[in-house]
Amino acid sequence: MMPRVARVLFFPLAPGPGLSHVGACVAVADELERRGHETVLAYGGSRPELVAGWTRRLERVEEIPYERTVGDSAAGWYEPGDLERLTRGDLELIERVRPDVAVVDLRTSASMACEVSGVPDLSLMHFLRLTAWYREPDPWRLRARELRRPQRLPHAFRRWLDRDPGGGKTLRAALGAARVSLGLPGTGSPWEGRLVACTTTPWLDPADLPPNWRYVGPISWSAGGIGPEPDRGSRPLVVAVESTTGPSPLLPRVLRELADEPVDLVAAAAGRESIDDLRLVAPRARIERLLPTTAWLEAADVAIVEGGYQTACVAQRAGTPLIVVPHRADQWAWADRVERLGSGVALRQPVAPGAVRRAVRRVLRDKRYREAAERVGVHLQDWDGARATADLVEGLVAS
Repeated sequence: MMPRVARVLFFPLAPGPGLSHVGACVAVADELERRGHETVLAYGGSRPELVAGWTRRLERVEEIPYERTVGDSAAGWYEPGDLERLTRGDLELIERVRPDVAVVDLRTSASMACEVSGVPDLSLMHFLRLTAWYREPDPWRLRARELRRPQRLPHAFRRWLDRDPGGGKTLRAALGAARVSLGLPGTGSPWEGRLVACTTTPWLDPADLPPNWRYVGPISWSAGGIGPEPDRGSRPLVVAVESTTGPSPLLPRVLRELADEPVDLVAAAAGRESIDDLRLVAPRARIERLLPTTAWLEAADVAIVEGGYQTACVAQRAGTPLIVVPHRADQWAWADRVERLGSGVALRQPVAPGAVRRAVRRVLRDKRYREAAERVGVHLQDWDGARATADLVEGLVAS
């Protein structure tokens, strides 16, 4: 029996120029549209003209100021009253759109709005490794890696002394206060009692999942035909992709260290307003704002990324070895994964001068990285996160 046609409202977390969570929602929305459903995307970031081209219907909402989300901690995301105001705005949109189901990608205010309105919702969880359910496959090996990097000890020591790592306690306090002001029970996590789609696999992220959580596999998405298509020369192709959330030290470092290497270097700098200064650093490199990410990462011999969910998943699904240079807490997950799986190299802060150049040479020279990455790619071919998530949405509609 075919499920009835439904209207599905998507709420991605999208402060500033960031597109990763938007892309995951767009991929699931495209799958639901192919099945005949109607989708609406709620968006509060700074790129509405770009995002509008990826969805049939775009609705604007208020979002967290981008400058508060920069860094490793979520403690400063919400000032007093912010969560309640955002929730009421999301509730107004729900009342206007009248969805049958909502899909929420880490936008806490939307989860509470669905709870207040009674709209059934599905939550997307990209960072299972950062939850209490995750089980590190080899914790002693992880600790040994830290001890082998003496330059990391000051950072690790500060992390151990942090009374609120990642800002979790502060965020939970803000959530509790908002829930009380909205007439909801004061305790409870954003995922308590709701269906959660974990966009990873048991092999990548083993965990003891609660009954309402499901593995669906990575949701792969690319910006489509934006930018040039890949063209391979005779030299190794190195593709560097900077996070869409904003400029970081990654691309300037990559361009400086690889400018004179015997490789074809291509870079995407979607988080920057201007790329003219980058082109001066490495005149022979090809630098674009946006690229059809999937095609370029499939063609690459090595991909250099910060460890953001979308780019890392696309590269590993393509069997491309990774060099991960994480700058934010959620990016550490892919840094640890590639080391554990042997599918790449992780360069954690502080990164020594020349480290990126040496890592590229190492990955190109040692075929074991390519072989391990291809094993990961074969594993991921059996998982289609967008399709599995759409199945869960249709299950909510049917129930």
